[in-house]
Amino acid sequence: MSIPAGKNEYLNGLQIVDAEGRIFRKYLAADASVAPIPVLSGRCIPDFGYPFKAGGQYGIQVETFFTDARRPGGNSYSASFRLYREQGVLKVARAG
Repeated sequence: MSIPAGKNEYLNGLQIVDAEGRIFRKYLAADASVAPIPVLSGRCIPDFGYPFKAGGQYGIQVETFFTDARRPGGNSYSASFRLYREQGVLKVARAG
């Protein structure tokens, strides 16, 4: 998933839910205890090794935060999609 990220926007959390309702969550510290992961427009969000599978349907939510003091808070992005294999290549389509 790539998102229309803004300047000084960083990953705060990721949640992936599959069609069976299994939930994967990864939250990151929004302080100086760890190096923040920048969110860049047009670049994919890291999936932290989540085992996506062909034929699966998923919902994903990404939460971000800003490091610019003039722009407090962050954004929340979400998408749903399904994966399928075509001629040996894994592809993505909108769910629904």
